Amino acid sequence: MRALDPRLHAVRADLAAERLRGVADAPRYAAPVRRAVRAPRLPMFARPGAAGMTHELIRGAEVDVYDEADGFAWLQAVEDGYVGYAPGEGLGAPGPEASHRVCVAAAPLHATPELKTAPLALLPMNARLAGEIVTEGGAAGGADRRRWLRTEAGCVPAPLVAPLDAPAPDWVAVAERLIGAPYVWGGATPLGLDCSALVQIARRAAGLPAPRDSDMQAEEGSPADPADLRRGDLAFWRGHVGVMTDAATLLHCNAHHMAVAAEPLARAFARIEAGGGGPPTAFRRLGD
Repeated sequence: MRALDPRLHAVRADLAAERLRGVADAPRYAAPVRRAVRAPRLPMFARPGAAGMTHELIRGAEVDVYDEADGFAWLQAVEDGYVGYAPGEGLGAPGPEASHRVCVAAAPLHATPELKTAPLALLPMNARLAGEIVTEGGAAGGADRRRWLRTEAGCVPAPLVAPLDAPAPDWVAVAERLIGAPYVWGGATPLGLDCSALVQIARRAAGLPAPRDSDMQAEEGSPADPADLRRGDLAFWRGHVGVMTDAATLLHCNAHHMAVAAEPLARAFARIEAGGGGPPTAFRRLGD
């Protein structure tokens, strides 16, 4: 049988997803158990006990669990298909269908709709929540009353969330708002992210799909002419990706700046090649 990418297919030496029967050779197969992320952020790893993250799930994300042992769940994220291990304590039964998403870098979750209460947690961009809009203090009234999204887990200030059916109009503008967010290998939230997560986070905010890793993203869209780059085109190096904000400016999360940064593309060319990263490997134009 053909080899399958274990990042995108739930297959390992001793077990595979039931839907891969006949495609992947395994001694046993398991049906998925649908769960949802209840922690604000949930790290994923290539194997239990690994030092480095491969991905990060956020509150409201749904996953299919195929195995649980020693506190870890072996799972596949529903939204992007990414496979890995995550702490089982951060998962729970799926709740009501989400109605809103966090539309800023991070939003505080309060126990009650009162501004001066201490936050219970910070929910990262794109966290999904089910709830209704309420007014601070109860009854609707004066214009100075604050509005909140009340959920089963707590309350979030309404200006920090958006309805799921109201995506951001410009995904590159979302990425630009993340300038200064820290670089974290495997991180996938504005509280810490890597190069491919910047693309994925920003596109998700605009209701657009994006795979998790840069090599997967390099297969999206169609080739772009490096002499005619446009806003939203992707530039790739070995293991790295950035997005063009205009014909000459690259926005990327990188270990040189240790943050999301914008710099002239020509400068990035020279710096990356001088550091041993080689020349760009591809430019892609996404179909949206």
